[in-house]
Amino acid sequence: DQLDVTKGAVYHHFKSKEDILDAAIDRESEPLMRLLVEIRDDPRMTGLEKMQALFEASMNGPQLPLSAEVAMAPDPVRNSRFLGMQYQSIVEPIIREGMADGTIRTEHPQEMAEVILMLANLWVSPAFRMTDAESLRRRMDYYVELLHLMGLDVQPGHIAGMLEEFR
Repeated sequence: DQLDVTKGAVYHHFKSKEDILDAAIDRESEPLMRLLVEIRDDPRMTGLEKMQALFEASMNGPQLPLSAEVAMAPDPVRNSRFLGMQYQSIVEPIIREGMADGTIRTEHPQEMAEVILMLANLWVSPAFRMTDAESLRRRMDYYVELLHLMGLDVQPGHIAGMLEEFR
């Protein structure tokens, strides 16, 4: 009503509410996706440095603040967008690069990328599991511990600082 647009006009362009949400996410995530591609393609960084930069860029992106304010109802199992799988083409090549330069230890780069994305987008993110700042911090600390166990020695420094905004 505030935009003076009818439902018919909206649904002329979008088939469903999920299509509207997808378009909004695409638009909101476009600058972040460009930055993630730049990080992936930067020849000056090691694989581990790129993964650290990805985490920091993601924490500065629109998803975390937005997900902390909006409870999302869509079923993440039916829509891989909510699992973060659209970032697979960014994360997996970086893991492979880290394997080659010796900064990331794994024999399963595809599976590592999938686990990183699913845990980050379903378990760590407050979008599907609303939480307070302290619980989010504990989840993030444990997530970083799991990453270390998987062979990805990222440092939580800047990531932990970003969580202060949720206090």
